[in-house]
Amino acid sequence: MPSKQNHFTTDLRPLGQGLFLRQFLLGASPVTEIKYQSYKSGNYEIQNPLNFVNNFSELSQDLVQEIISSNSDEEKKEAAQDLISNLEKINHHGNRAANII
Repeated sequence: MPSKQNHFTTDLRPLGQGLFLRQFLLGASPVTEIKYQSYKSGNYEIQNPLNFVNNFSELSQDLVQEIISSNSDEEKKEAAQDLISNLEKINHHGNRAANII
């Protein structure tokens, strides 16, 4: 009767062979596989702050148009304050993206 350690090793052997075959077919070493997984994770992490940058920059363009077309000084001032807030957010989320890279 096999020992528990041999049984455990026997159960994992097909998994190890599958990983080896996958790496062989892809031409990847275990280190390359780890780097690839890290790269995929990093892409996801950077996409979030970049989405904020894109959204706030689009909103800022609308605010500039509002400032240009408005006849009211009060509306211009309010839009300008919103624009400043958006630019601060763009800066913040841009820095987040830069820190990920």
